[in-house]
Amino acid sequence: MFIKRLKTQGQVVVGNNVKLALEAERPTPLTDSTRAHGQMVIVATLAVSLFANLSAAKVDRATDRVVVGFDHMLVRAGEWVLHDGVLPQGDVQRVMAAQIRKVRTRLFAEGTEFTRGSMDVQWSGLLVLRTRMQEPDVAATLDELGLRPYADHVLGHIDLYGRMIGQQGGKSSAGEEQANAAWTEAFTLFAAQVLVDYQSNTAIRDELLGPYHTQVAQQRAVARATRRRLAAEAEAGGSHAVGRFSRAAATDHDPQRRPDRPPRRRRAAAAWGPPREAPPRRRCASDGC
Repeated sequence: MFIKRLKTQGQVVVGNNVKLALEAERPTPLTDSTRAHGQMVIVATLAVSLFANLSAAKVDRATDRVVVGFDHMLVRAGEWVLHDGVLPQGDVQRVMAAQIRKVRTRLFAEGTEFTRGSMDVQWSGLLVLRTRMQEPDVAATLDELGLRPYADHVLGHIDLYGRMIGQQGGKSSAGEEQANAAWTEAFTLFAAQVLVDYQSNTAIRDELLGPYHTQVAQQRAVARATRRRLAAEAEAGGSHAVGRFSRAAATDHDPQRRPDRPPRRRRAAAAWGPPREAPPRRRCASDGC
C-alpha cells in the first residue's frame, strides 16, 4: 500500500481517529500487532501536533523574549542587592550580589545580541547558553539563589526551539519535516499491519484506514483548486499584458504614415513657413472716419 505524505493538519486528524479507534469498546478486541502499531502512530501524532499549533516564528519570538528577560532580571537583581539603603549591607547581601554577578557574567558574557540573528545562528548561541546553565557550579548557584523556576523556563524554551528546527539548526521547518517523516513511517507500518490482520474484514479496514483516505482526497482537491486558481491568474495576467502590447503596437505603427516623413500638418506648416504678421491698422484722420 502506497502512503501519500499528508500535511501536518491531516496527520493530526488521522492520528486522533486512530486513537479513538484503539480506545473504542468492541466485542472482539483488535489484534495486539495492530494495537502496537497504532500506538506508534499516536506517539508520532503527539510530536506532529506541536507544529500544528505553533509556528517557528512564534517560538523564535517567545524564546528571544524569555532569554533577554532572564538577562534583564539578573541585572535588576544585582542592582537591587547593591542599592544603598538606610542599613548597611551585611555579609549575606554582599555574597548574594557576588553570586548574581558571577552567574550573569558566566551566562551572558557575550550579551544577548545573538537573539537578533537568524534561527540557525541563534541556535548556536542557545546551545552555548544551555551548556553553561547546566554546568554544576552555575546550576548550584541558580538553586541557591532561588532562580531555578526561571532557569527551567529558559531551558524549556531552548528545548522547544531545538525541536522546531530539528535539533541541528538550518531552516526553521526542519523539525516539522522530521516529525512528518516519522509520522508517515509509523502510519505506513500501521496500515500494512491492518491489511495483514484484517484482510477479509472490510469494516475494520475502513474504520482504521478510512480517515487517512479521506484526508488524502481532501488534500488532492485543495491542490487541484490551487492549481486552477494559479492558472487562471496567470492567464488573466497574460491577456492583460498582450492587450497592452497590442495597443502600444497599434499606436506606434500607422499604415497611413511614412516613418521617414513628418505628419502632414507639420509638413504643411514647414512648407508655408512661419505665419505672417498682420499689417498695422490704419487710423482715420478725423473722428467721423
